[in-house]
Amino acid sequence: EQTGGSRRLHFGKIIPERGSWIELEVTKKENFQIKIDQTARLSAITFLRACSPELSSNAALLAEFYAVGKRKADSVKMKEKIAAQYLAEDLVDPATGELFLEAGAQISDEQAEAIIANGAWKSIKVLENVEDDIILNSIHDDPTRNHEDALKRIYSRLRPGNPESLEKAR
Repeated sequence: EQTGGSRRLHFGKIIPERGSWIELEVTKKENFQIKIDQTARLSAITFLRACSPELSSNAALLAEFYAVGKRKADSVKMKEKIAAQYLAEDLVDPATGELFLEAGAQISDEQAEAIIANGAWKSIKVLENVEDDIILNSIHDDPTRNHEDALKRIYSRLRPGNPESLEKAR
């Protein structure tokens, strides 16, 4: 961590005895990125998804970096307790199966009203005390959505021109 004017800059390097170098940094847009062997620049979230199938979902990644709590969503008076909170899980409408809000989204006043009015969710999981939103920003800008997508993306960046193959990516 280094102070550059009034802005804090985060960075780090992993330099193994053998193998690829990995540089970690936070961009000007407050996104967490990695560089592999000083060439392939990727979202650090893509890298984390590729490391483990358990970190495939946004909800799993958020739970690794932020404390998760529950808020009741069963009455109109609870609107103020859930508005402006960040979701720690995907909210899927059980009646339609449609995604209502994605994990990591900040709940607006209108969305809080809709959650309560829907009645499908008696409580929701939210992130507690979000002081640093670098991981949230990085998740929103990550082009991958699961473990396999992340493996393929890294492989295609490290081996441009080669056909995508999940087995080779692993």
